[in-house]
Order: sequence, then structure tokens, then C-alpha cells
Amino acid sequence: MTTRFFGIVLLMISFGCVPDKNEEVNLSELNFSTTDASELYFKNVRESYYSVDDRQDQGIKVFVYEDWNLDATYPLLNLSIVYNWQNDKAFVMANPNPYFPESARIVIGSDTVLFEQSNMKQQLEVASAIYNGIVREEKIFIMVNNEWTDLFSNSQDKQNFKITMYDFYRLTEVF
Repeated sequence: MTTRFFGIVLLMISFGCVPDKNEEVNLSELNFSTTDASELYFKNVRESYYSVDDRQDQGIKVFVYEDWNLDATYPLLNLSIVYNWQNDKAFVMANPNPYFPESARIVIGSDTVLFEQSNMKQQLEVASAIYNGIVREEKIFIMVNNEWTDLFSNSQDKQNFKITMYDFYRLTEVF
């Protein structure tokens, strides 16, 4: 009886510690800093879901979520998490496929953002706006060849985007 009670309490505590994965990110809390605790969590719990390109000479590791559709024949904004272990920093790097325009207007609900593969801060802001749109279950469109196209016509692509961003937020302790 005691073992069963202890198991139930442990299970309740475990579920109580899981943050809400459908929570919007507060854009004013975005940062690139990691901590020993967040790095340890990522390494021990989440890293196994990613292919890792360890670039020792540059002091970085590039993590690509293994379920990304790298052969898509439609516009797709893939993401990587770049971890700079020398400076305890992490970045979201956009990896648009060849069908994704270099510069793109993205409509998220009633908001429009401009994507340009410029700097890491801008990429994080755009990716976070898209993440919040996914959480709010808004339609997300991109202008391609003067036509609006659903950015996530494939629900798995949307889920992969959300998971990668969530892992980045955990790594930088936004969540």
C-alpha cells in the first residue's frame, strides 16, 4: 500500500513539473544564454532526438531534429539549434529549403512578419512569432511566386517546428 501511494505521489509530481507545451513565449524574455542545468537537461533528455554536427574547431554543435522533412518539394522553414559551448550560448538557425524565398512575408493570423536570413536575433524573433502562432492555432501563410501558401501544409512539419523551438526555449530557460 505504501509503495502504491508513493508511486502515485511521484507520478503526480512528475506531471506537475512538466511545463505547458502550448504556452506562448513572452518575446521580451528571449535570450541566447544557457546554464549548466539547461545544458545537462538538453544533453541527457533531448539530444537523442537530434542529429548532431560537432564542429570542435568552431566550438559549436549544430542540432537538427531528426524528423525534419529534408526532401520537401514545397516551401519549408527547417530549424537547427546551434550551441556554442565555449560561450554558453544557443541560437536558432533558420534553414529554409530551396523552395522557400530568400526574403519572405509571413502572415500569422492578423500579423505579418518579414523573414530575411540576416542575423540570429531576427531569426529568433521570426521563429518565435511563428511558434506563438502555432500555439494559438492560427493559420500561417507565406508569399511564394505572388501566391499565398500555407507554411505548414503538413502537420508533421508544424510539429517539428514547435518541438525544435520548445527545446530551444528549454535550453535558454525561457520555459
